[in-house]
Amino acid sequence: MKKFLFLVALALATVQAKADLAPTVMLHHNGQAKYYMYYQVQNAVNDAVDGDTIYLSEGTFQPFNVNKRIMVRGAGSTTIIEGNCEIDISGTDKLTMPVLDAMCFNGNVTVKQAYKQFTLRKCKMTNLLWDETNEFWDTKVTQCWFSNRLNLPNNVKEFNAFNSRIQVLYPHDYVGQATFEHCGIYEICDSITGATFNSCSIYKCTKFSGAASKTNLIGCVLNSCVYYYWSDNLSEPSVSGYNCTLTNCIRYTVSWGTDYYNKSHISALDGTPIGAYGGQHPFTQWPEVPGVTQYKLSIDAATKTMNVKLTVDKLVK
Repeated sequence: MKKFLFLVALALATVQAKADLAPTVMLHHNGQAKYYMYYQVQNAVNDAVDGDTIYLSEGTFQPFNVNKRIMVRGAGSTTIIEGNCEIDISGTDKLTMPVLDAMCFNGNVTVKQAYKQFTLRKCKMTNLLWDETNEFWDTKVTQCWFSNRLNLPNNVKEFNAFNSRIQVLYPHDYVGQATFEHCGIYEICDSITGATFNSCSIYKCTKFSGAASKTNLIGCVLNSCVYYYWSDNLSEPSVSGYNCTLTNCIRYTVSWGTDYYNKSHISALDGTPIGAYGGQHPFTQWPEVPGVTQYKLSIDAATKTMNVKLTVDKLVK
């Protein structure tokens, strides 16, 4: 009898642990789940096929690369990738879901190849880099945080950034279709031509080459933006001489300066929170993770067997 009681206690503890702790790495394929250890994210990617989703729980993971039409989705700011990530997805079809979603990279994300509608969502990274031998169309970052640099070379033909925080936008004398909406940009380094900035905050512009003339924004459109007074080429189109169009924009004062930019609740003129913080926190949505929500144990004394019944639901943490 003591042995049975011990087994019951052990089973209860095991089931409860499984109910409380999300799996480390889960590959979701055709309604089936396969689990991996924290250091096996690349194994999960290798086993995945187009259309699959890989879920990462809270915790620290080894770096990985993605070369398939899959989504790797973390649990937010507590899912940390210790290193760099490469995206190398060849082909011509459009992607139907973000490639990376809700995780923090202590390193760079480099896009070597990608289908159209390539999207990064709710991710933090040191730098976003692009292979300059390929062209990229219809790319998007949303609710992301680039703690060092967002590169924007001319081979990125269509680029859209939404509600993201950018320490340095380095456009490499960019000429193309680029749109920034509700973004907090600390510095624009080098020139960008023909871009649109809607409800953005821009702290300063500098010419990367060190030239005296600040030729950062050429023929750009700024709607409902706030910017620091050092950005003299943003003051008036007639002053800058670079044919920028400014509508409902405000140049903020010295007292706002870096302080203003660094506040997590920074907002556009219409009150919308700017940047990856989204007002308070960079990530707001948790992935759905299957977990044990109910369990029932019973013992058959006659056959000396224990019956376990589990209810597994998708939990939104």
